[in-house]
Amino acid sequence: MRRQVIVLRHEIPNRKTSDKDPGLSPKGIENARALCQKLSNEYISLVLCSPLKRAQQTAGCFENRVIIKDELREWEVKQQSLKRALPNNLKALTGAESLEQVKARVSVIKRALETEYCQTCLLVTHALVSLVLVGILLEIDVVEIPIGLRLKYGHYGRLVYKQDKWHVVEWNIK
Repeated sequence: MRRQVIVLRHEIPNRKTSDKDPGLSPKGIENARALCQKLSNEYISLVLCSPLKRAQQTAGCFENRVIIKDELREWEVKQQSLKRALPNNLKALTGAESLEQVKARVSVIKRALETEYCQTCLLVTHALVSLVLVGILLEIDVVEIPIGLRLKYGHYGRLVYKQDKWHVVEWNIK
């Protein structure tokens, strides 16, 4: 059986709170349940999840297989830099971490995926971190990946590992 990774962006967060780590909105909770039902047909042997509430709640139905990985946390960027960066300039993002710092922490996940046995791993993370991760897995410069390809809330992409390389099989699936 091929090794594969499902990269999932968390569901819709609750934006009606001043909490710096909001959980899911009521619609996000409903969607997460439906998503868990859909993914229950997969044999997911391991779930690596961001430490943020919205990601953990999205991965809730897999709780007995979830490992929290700080490397998958959100990339905190300034909103005005995000607008400048669209549609395809990750280098224009500014915030608490540089692109190089995010790449360094996310590279830990790639090493884990390639050294630890995991037939199907689910990674529950955030939009920009998923782009950086996919760039690292595909061994392409992440600045060449259009930000417009970032995953939508509750959407996922599937990558398979064959012939010593990762390949995207599908992207932005709901």
